Amino acid sequence: MLEAITFAERPGKVYFRAQDLAKEVRVSYQLDTLTEIAKLNGTTIPVTADRLWDGSYLIEKKELSSFALVLVKKGKRDAFTIGQKTVRVDLDGQRLRAFQGGIEVIRCRISSGREGKETPVGKFKLGAKQKDKVSTTYGSPMPWSVHITGPYYIHGSNWFSYDDASHGCIRLEIHGPTNWAETFYQWVDPGTPLVLWRRLLRAR
Repeated sequence: MLEAITFAERPGKVYFRAQDLAKEVRVSYQLDTLTEIAKLNGTTIPVTADRLWDGSYLIEKKELSSFALVLVKKGKRDAFTIGQKTVRVDLDGQRLRAFQGGIEVIRCRISSGREGKETPVGKFKLGAKQKDKVSTTYGSPMPWSVHITGPYYIHGSNWFSYDDASHGCIRLEIHGPTNWAETFYQWVDPGTPLVLWRRLLRAR
């Protein structure tokens, strides 16, 4: 079954990976890996189209007609499924991975809590979101904040490093080729399950 992707900050919109659409409705999909120009069913996908972390182009459901595509319901069922969102953070590897159903939507580097200010491990439900939060403890900006638990958030930072350097929050990059903090914020829903884990617990 065709799997769809949704963004919390774009209510009512549903997206599909271009290569999944091609397979589902049995049309052509070509991607020039040098120019990154892609064609679906003979029509060029706009370079401004949303893309996932691996470069996959996203096509909004309402734009299917631009590619001469129609999704047909299977009996009483929709022609696609919208899977559950989940987030996993490897604190040893300093990496965040976000999934919707079987699709990996985001994979990016993080900066978690340094020694003595460790990020908690465990299973959580992500909470409230705040676009322009400022730390009440340190007075530093925490753009694109998503609450984890207590004083801990996933948020963007102007002081990003590819190691454990924060006061316990999970920092995401905002100044690279992709603003991962904004991308995550746009996609994630409050209540999304989150797992923070380490392979080995640090000695105290």
